[in-house]
Amino acid sequence: MPASPALELDLQGPAEALSDAVVEYVAVVKNKGAGTAPPTTLEFAWDEHLTPLEASDGYNLVASKVSWNLPALEPGGQLKRQINLRAKAPAGAYRDSPATRSCVRAVLGGFGGGAMVADEACAMISSTMPRPRIRTPSEVGLKMSLADLDDPVRPGDSTTLVCTVTNGGTEPTGRLDLIVILPDQARLDSERTAARLRIDDSRVSFDPIQPIAPGGQRSFEITYRLPTGGTGRASAILSSAELDGTVERSCQTTFLE
Repeated sequence: MPASPALELDLQGPAEALSDAVVEYVAVVKNKGAGTAPPTTLEFAWDEHLTPLEASDGYNLVASKVSWNLPALEPGGQLKRQINLRAKAPAGAYRDSPATRSCVRAVLGGFGGGAMVADEACAMISSTMPRPRIRTPSEVGLKMSLADLDDPVRPGDSTTLVCTVTNGGTEPTGRLDLIVILPDQARLDSERTAARLRIDDSRVSFDPIQPIAPGGQRSFEITYRLPTGGTGRASAILSSAELDGTVERSCQTTFLE
């Protein structure tokens, strides 16, 4: 009975890599049998976060695969083929984000009967991009004013608060949230308040403010009164999920008895 070959495939590569680093994967093919192995084909394939740069001579590159036609291999002999790829972290990943697992697969084929030998090596790719610092409202030029239209207010009458949000920056704002906190015992004048509101006791929330262009502004009005005379202090709070901190303004109004 003729001696038989026994091919073994070992794919070697780094377990970790930084984004933009060049990683090398080496496939080692060994004939552990007693007979000569016939010519075979070695193929590499890789995941999307790896980009091929160079490979051992004699390769064929098709789409995201590279292959070599390997010669016959004597007993105890071995062959090596390598590929260098650039690791790339996913878009939007930062250095404190979880690493991304990307793999290279090697397949040794061309045996009789369609048999093949395969191996895989994977690396955890980490981004080196620092997470952007969240800016404050003042850094992006976001301003707000709060003023009353009547002060003092005659007995039984209401006053209208005008809240003006201005974008003094060079970029459009993100979506903004505006809350007005009215004085205790304040009563909204629904006939003179046109905006859509959500009311929770003295806390009044406006619908989210859509982005404001550089140099633009938006005004919001709310009309209220006090059932008795005295001084009422209203506050406005402007915030955004994209900003660190809030803009706050207050306005004091005298209601005559």
